Amino acid sequence: MGSSTGTRSPPGDDFYVTPDSRDQGGASPSKGPIANIWEKISSSLLRSSSGTLAEGISEERAQGDLIPSSSHEQPTQDSLRIQHVKAEQPSLCSTQEAQLPWRPLAGTSLRGPVMEVLLPEASYRGESTASVSDWSRALPNSFNIRGKDYLVTKQKESCAEAAIYRLIGVDLWSFKQKVDHIGQYVQLPKPPELGPGARSLPEHECPPPFLIINVQLPLKPAALFGKKDEAGSSLVYYFALPEGWEPEQLKNPAALALLQRFILDQNEQDSLPTRTRLKLIPRISNVAEWATTGPLNGAEHRLLDTYNDKPVLTKPQHAFYNGADYFEIDLNIHGYAYVARKAFGVFIPRLPTAVFENAFVIQGNRPEELPELLLGCVKMSYIDFNLARPFPYKAGMPSFLES
Repeated sequence: MGSSTGTRSPPGDDFYVTPDSRDQGGASPSKGPIANIWEKISSSLLRSSSGTLAEGISEERAQGDLIPSSSHEQPTQDSLRIQHVKAEQPSLCSTQEAQLPWRPLAGTSLRGPVMEVLLPEASYRGESTASVSDWSRALPNSFNIRGKDYLVTKQKESCAEAAIYRLIGVDLWSFKQKVDHIGQYVQLPKPPELGPGARSLPEHECPPPFLIINVQLPLKPAALFGKKDEAGSSLVYYFALPEGWEPEQLKNPAALALLQRFILDQNEQDSLPTRTRLKLIPRISNVAEWATTGPLNGAEHRLLDTYNDKPVLTKPQHAFYNGADYFEIDLNIHGYAYVARKAFGVFIPRLPTAVFENAFVIQGNRPEELPELLLGCVKMSYIDFNLARPFPYKAGMPSFLES
């Protein structure tokens, strides 16, 4: 794997190596921008106990890259996973889904304002395991993305367009081990009816009706050694194209072409896979409230202010799957390095008093790909991950689905 000298993004820019880096694996084949940020949070928290937090942050800023830009390690099995998926899935609908006697309806474990409209049957609400947790659609214009003139000004701007996909439901399931490709184990609603222009597109050019994002969370204390597919939860976001969706609804045709290359696992002009451009924008919306109710100490509060609402690339802890009418992205938090998982575990128990939002975007690197468009966004309110419901296992399902 090649190495390069990364450059620090301009002030206010994303917290990852800028596009002039040609390193495919980020800091390490087993790490990545998100994992590295959690490592830095954990390290800074440890330093804060001896009064050196501010020095640590200042030192990292002075050094330039918040995320290391080169690696001399050998590829791991996890780092090769994307290529493995690519080889098995040459087209949009090539993944063979599990043959199951029954599937739970998507979105039945958490309550929200939308799914009952798509699935109004009484049986659906009767199956709901909704708790006090709640989800809703986030506002796209509340997120800052690369605007039309970003390559010149280096300034972000509010997202002016609606997200390509709309949130329609969320699940929070617990499992005895990490579960990949969750889409094959749930029943999705009827796909939206697309417009005539979308229906006339060749199959490989039309985005799938549904987008599933499966955030795989380890909830046990981080262990220095051992397996990284231990028991945990899946926070699953279900998105759908709007009813009557047409390609012309995207003001920038290059945005649709970028999405097509992303789904088909193609490469960009720099020879890097389009999928390496996937970004997550994480945000705590009630920072002041959470600082008190969390509670957060001074060091944690300052770190949250530093990293809050900053985009990070999801590579390489992600995998991709194609279903009959959906595209799934799995974000594997289990795959983080020990220090990063330990830092992550510090904040998870405090999330029941937090309101957090996630947005997903494919990074635009060329003028014609700007402004960026959000794939989808979500708002989660007061989620207690310790109350994740066991997946509704029934006889005939794979044993690993049994909690």
